[in-house]
Amino acid sequence: MDNPLLDVVHFLLKPGWPTPVFWLLLASGIAVAFYAFAMIPGQRSFGNIWNLVFRMLIGAMWWQATLWKLPPAYTDEPGHPFGETGLAFWMIRLGKTAALQIQADFVNDIVLPHFYLFAPIVYGLEVLTAASLTSACSFGFGGSLARCRASICGSAYITTITTGRGLISFS
Repeated sequence: MDNPLLDVVHFLLKPGWPTPVFWLLLASGIAVAFYAFAMIPGQRSFGNIWNLVFRMLIGAMWWQATLWKLPPAYTDEPGHPFGETGLAFWMIRLGKTAALQIQADFVNDIVLPHFYLFAPIVYGLEVLTAASLTSACSFGFGGSLARCRASICGSAYITTITTGRGLISFS
């Protein structure tokens, strides 16, 4: 799909275990927001409500982006050979197209040979980022993780623009 907002709606209605987990995160975030709105007068502003809506939307897209790199194979298509889909595909691309040679060397010489050591770390941090953004808890922590991830994998995001499929995938 070309519209990320419609893609999120389709995701919210998709059957499977990630959907109820996401709904639980979303419900907890809404509950925290209502509590903060009711109990903390400083939270009763249009700007804070707007920030909440956008953070939950970004968290939803980040959560959805974890679905194409599910453990244990770290892909949504486990029948394909290693490196053709999922996280391994994008790590190989990053190793070939990194903006900095040191980043390419790190990915090619350290991460890819030890993929199954690093993959759970990447997956766990992405799930943690999505959960913290969506659940309205630790916004600063979730935002910091997102910024860190974006700065480390910046060239992968540039690759996303040129290939049409990326780390925040909408297909």
